Amino acid sequence: MLITSRRLKRLITSLISTLIIGNIIVFLILPYDNPLVLALRFNVAGLRNWLRGGNKDSWLYQPAQYPIEFDSDVGLLIKTGYGTRHRLSAQLEAFNLTPDDANNFVVVGDWTPRENGTFAGVPVQDAVGGVMAMPEMRKHQDAPKFREYLALKEAVEQNDESKATEIGKSFGWNLDALKFIWGLEYIYDNLPPKKWYVILDDDTYLIKSSLRLLLSHWDFDAPQYIGNAVGDFKGRFAHGGSSIVISHEAAARLLSRRDVIASVQEDSLEQKYGDKIIATAFQKVGVYLDERYSHFFNGERPYISKIMADRFCSPLVSFHAVTDAAEMRRIGDLFRDSRSPVFWGQLWDIYSAPSLDDFKSSPVRFGRDFVGRPDERSNVVDG
Repeated sequence: MLITSRRLKRLITSLISTLIIGNIIVFLILPYDNPLVLALRFNVAGLRNWLRGGNKDSWLYQPAQYPIEFDSDVGLLIKTGYGTRHRLSAQLEAFNLTPDDANNFVVVGDWTPRENGTFAGVPVQDAVGGVMAMPEMRKHQDAPKFREYLALKEAVEQNDESKATEIGKSFGWNLDALKFIWGLEYIYDNLPPKKWYVILDDDTYLIKSSLRLLLSHWDFDAPQYIGNAVGDFKGRFAHGGSSIVISHEAAARLLSRRDVIASVQEDSLEQKYGDKIIATAFQKVGVYLDERYSHFFNGERPYISKIMADRFCSPLVSFHAVTDAAEMRRIGDLFRDSRSPVFWGQLWDIYSAPSLDDFKSSPVRFGRDFVGRPDERSNVVDG
């Protein structure tokens, strides 16, 4: 009986060892974007986040190893479009960005402004036209997205603002997917070298003091791709509206692979979401979304932001869907000059939300026990 027990133990140990070694070998030889590799990384990341527990932000209280000067070390890539161009002026004002800050940011869009290529006082680079001009795109000139772009371009050149606005609002979302990688390459090639690049929409606000704290702890010489994680295991990506943070090394690794750039730009003619496209591109060069930092990023406006327990004491980096110019300017007035990081929990006081003590005594209010848009954490029960 003892011998059988020992044999069984050795057999189980051997099987487990073989399984582990086999998985490691498969992981090493499969392509970076193979579904098995992505599934393994997804589950390991989830387990790692669970094991971190309530101390997941403890590293923020250690001395910063990578101090930065935000204005000189961070390049902002702002995406706008003809249909949403009216947002740009308020966003630039909220960030306190002017033409004198041309070394700090780039604006890309889906048209060339008639006013010497500038809008809201700053140059707007035609990213969609840039993609269409790529040699690899010559065989795709009749693609639906390019037809939409050419119709918009013709309306702008003919000064038909009504038609251009209609096209921009109807098809601008489709064209947005073409701006991400072209824009990243443009800002990488045309601005002074940056340690970090941040991609954001024209309705996104960044709290620079919070982001500065995080970046001072992250190594820009490591290939890092960071943001608000969404999607399933086969295609986890950083939500573009919440802002996407990319290290210099990650950008350099991707942009050195012309074959990958050409391939994913061709895919972008069919793909709807540009933020997913850039994630796919990074996966092909072995750079994956780091989900440890997702809770710092926010995809909502201040008043409907979900302040959950797991992030109450964490720095807050972004707001999204701030489409009203007056609201964008108010947010800028509140946070632009902050020297210290802003934490999620501070939104309660900043925006005069009901006292937390009231929620302790009466945690659920009839008809008001949920705020914000339904998502994967929401249970909707039909009444």
